[in-house]
Amino acid sequence: MATRKLRIVNDLGLHLRAEGLFAKTAGGFDAKIEVRCGGEAVDGTDVTGLLSLSCAKGAFIEVAAYGPEGEDAAQGLLEKLMSFKTAREVEGHLMGVLTDQYTEDFLRDRATDG
Repeated sequence: MATRKLRIVNDLGLHLRAEGLFAKTAGGFDAKIEVRCGGEAVDGTDVTGLLSLSCAKGAFIEVAAYGPEGEDAAQGLLEKLMSFKTAREVEGHLMGVLTDQYTEDFLRDRATDG
């Protein structure tokens, strides 16, 4: 078993978008993932369970991973948690992605219009 502990610093806490990304990442490891926050423990691949933890800014979250990829899972999920940005930064990133996609589509359409 490998464990990692981290204080939530995002102003929104561990919010739905972050929980979805976390659960998706957790599901990619050959390991059983358990997440603890505020005395509760849930399956790290279950978005609903993660949401029920209500991990607010300042709370400690602990990730425990059991199995063949336990160490890699614990470290990878810690890094995923550390990568979560504020909602404003995420929205800005998504806007950049959407703008880039729009530009690619526009240029492709112009090229085919002749």
